[in-house]
Amino acid sequence: MKYREIREKYQGQNETIVDAYATSISPIITKWFLTKKFTPNEITIMMILSGIIGAILFSINSIILKMLGIVFIHMWYILDCSDGEVARIKKQFSKFGTEIDYSAHILNHPLFNISFAISLISLNRYNIAFVLVLTIILISIDGIFRNLYAFEVIYKVKMEEEIQKGAIYKGSRLSILKRVVFQFVHYPNYALIFPIIFVSDYFIGSNIAILFLISIITVQVPMILKSYIIWIKRIKDVK
Repeated sequence: MKYREIREKYQGQNETIVDAYATSISPIITKWFLTKKFTPNEITIMMILSGIIGAILFSINSIILKMLGIVFIHMWYILDCSDGEVARIKKQFSKFGTEIDYSAHILNHPLFNISFAISLISLNRYNIAFVLVLTIILISIDGIFRNLYAFEVIYKVKMEEEIQKGAIYKGSRLSILKRVVFQFVHYPNYALIFPIIFVSDYFIGSNIAILFLISIITVQVPMILKSYIIWIKRIKDVK
């Protein structure tokens, strides 16, 4: 199977900044997986392992190992794209494939946040308690968004509506500025962008990395509150 065919026929819609980059690489890996007859679930397991290795390497106080960790963290998302491509090409959809993929993110996202916190603390520039509080908030925010997405799926099943990935964010028109902000503060963008910012910060000695985390929290907290208000309005009259 040709690279272009995978790109045109078997990739999902690019919804994030990193999709354009990751989906340009994933077909190369997908072609190899097809020749070796890997299943989508096996690729998802590789994705989980890549995320774990990336988080561990990035948490070590060595800039070389951190750069290697970035490679594994980026491979984590490329594999996330690849498992879907293999599933579509082979028409091999596991009954619980979506749940396995969902669980992979539940595991990897907190590990990334913890790894990022350890790296910030190792710079000896910031109060440890402050960094830990930011990390706890970030992990909580991601968990809440995951919970909201799960609730969206449950709601649509109970209401017998069509399930659409990421539907919780649809239905409202976003301005260009909001779209740009949205791209930077959500996974997978945040997980792939922050390590690069951190390494740059490491060399130039600025505070961009910590400010990036603060900006993410500042933007996401109102988004969570808005999402809960929307849900309260949607379900208050449901019997």
